[in-house]
Amino acid sequence: MNIVKYQQVIDSCRFCYMCRHVCSMARVTNEEEMTPRARALVLSMVLRDAEDYSEDIAESIYQCCLCEYCKEWCQGGWDFPSAVRAARVDLVKEGLVPEVVQNVKDSLMKFNNPYGLDGPISSELQEIISQNTTPAETLLLFGSSVIYLSPEIGLKVVSLLNKANVDFMVLEKEATSGYELYNLGYLEEAKEKMVALVKSLKMSGCKEVVILSGSLHYLLTGELKNMELELEGIRVYHVTEYLLKLISEGKIDLKEGLDKKITYHESDYLARYSKLYDAPRKLIEQIKGANYVELGWNKGRARSIGSALLKNTYPELAAKLLKTRLDEVIESGADILITSSGEDKSSLVNSPDKPSSLQIVDIVELIDDLS
Repeated sequence: MNIVKYQQVIDSCRFCYMCRHVCSMARVTNEEEMTPRARALVLSMVLRDAEDYSEDIAESIYQCCLCEYCKEWCQGGWDFPSAVRAARVDLVKEGLVPEVVQNVKDSLMKFNNPYGLDGPISSELQEIISQNTTPAETLLLFGSSVIYLSPEIGLKVVSLLNKANVDFMVLEKEATSGYELYNLGYLEEAKEKMVALVKSLKMSGCKEVVILSGSLHYLLTGELKNMELELEGIRVYHVTEYLLKLISEGKIDLKEGLDKKITYHESDYLARYSKLYDAPRKLIEQIKGANYVELGWNKGRARSIGSALLKNTYPELAAKLLKTRLDEVIESGADILITSSGEDKSSLVNSPDKPSSLQIVDIVELIDDLS
């Protein structure tokens, strides 16, 4: 069993209640079985042959949103989300993966996205891709959420790179990174996709990669080593880091101001995986005249709104997370909510709980509009 590697984590978490009040899923469902403690208790029984993996256990394991909130709050530093991933590897081997999860896996393998979308992407984005495949030192990676859900962000980052006179290239056909497959427990398929991505980046001849996706940024800066892969000699930037660099070099100038009350929501990957707090906030500081307010839950303790995997497997749970975060935004009194994730922007914009008065805009769009 793959979870044997995490027996110490599982045994440490199974009787501990200290993160049950902050667990994203337990908080919005009020169900004890959603807590890390409850999942650890079940996995400890599986480890000791007191329980077999079952469809019910699989359902619970896949309803964890892997937001890492429990890990962020844990005083002992235990990494329970990794134990959840390990259990998913076991469930894949046992053939106990829920149908909704299998559907997402099939979409990733067939369509290169977790959304089940099989069709042409934005014609404007496609035109930009076709015009910028010539080798350059800077390579722009959009990520599936921008390509399929929020192409307007892709158009805006290209506009900014052009304003800054950055010679850049894109991949002619950007495939899924494999990280979603990794999180679902499909290790072989994930490794195959990751190897292909690393190979394509190396063969491009680029010296730096600019990434719009938080999960893709974390994969290339933090997770590759766990798959025994690496990018030799290629610098990786999240788009917020790169835009801040261009501003500091005087290549982008924010000429316009903004007389609005604004706040910022950060994705799980930037908040807790990459711990990339400063660059987005320093970008926001460049906006003249704006009244910036922090949400009560921010940085490493920013509330999760769920990933593409949760939204496409258990959408009713993702909707509850979304509503909780939007309630917090409304309470802040902000006119504009800034995001740094195409996926999060799409989810928030399309939520039925979003008030019509609240404008939601990605940080890339805002910087381009003001420059």
